Amino acid sequence: MVGKAIENAPDVAQEVVRRGHEAAAHGRTWSASYNFSREEEKRFIADSQETIHRLTGQTAVGWNAFYMRNSVNILETLQELGFLYTIDEPSHDEPFIIPVKGRGFVTVPYTLSMNDISSFPLEGYNPLAYEQALKDEFDQLYEEGASRRRLMLIGMHDRINGHPIGFVYSIAS
Repeated sequence: MVGKAIENAPDVAQEVVRRGHEAAAHGRTWSASYNFSREEEKRFIADSQETIHRLTGQTAVGWNAFYMRNSVNILETLQELGFLYTIDEPSHDEPFIIPVKGRGFVTVPYTLSMNDISSFPLEGYNPLAYEQALKDEFDQLYEEGASRRRLMLIGMHDRINGHPIGFVYSIAS
C-alpha cells in the first residue's frame, strides 16, 4: 500500500484488511527511495508503515520498493523498522532467508516477466500471449512443485490494467 493512495481511499485499504489480506508497505508515494540517504529512506518507509497502521490498524511487515529498486541499506533498515520480509528479489522461485545483523530476514521472490507493468505498455502487447505466458509459468512451477516448493507471483497494477488486483499462488508438494 502506498501511503498517499490509501490516504485518498482509506475505505479501500480498510476493506482489504477486513477481508483478511495483509497490508504491505510500498512507500509514502510512488517514488524511488534507493537514492535517498539512509535516514531519508528510513523515514520514507516508516511514513508508509505509520499511515497503514493509522488507517487500517494493521502494522505492515512486508515491503515492496518502487520498481524493486532498493538502497544498499534496505535490509538493515527494514529489519530496524520491524519488517519481516521483502518481495524485491527476482532471482528465486521460492522464499529464502538472508542473515541480517545476526537474524534471518525473509525474501519472497518477485517476478519481472509475469508483472503486467513489464509487458503492458510495450508496443505490440498481446493480452492473449500474456495470458498464455501466465499459464505456461504456472504449469512449469506446478510441475516443479511436485518435488520442491515453488511460488508464483503475478503483479497486477490497477492504474495500468483497470483492475485493482494482485495474485500470489503458492505451489507446494
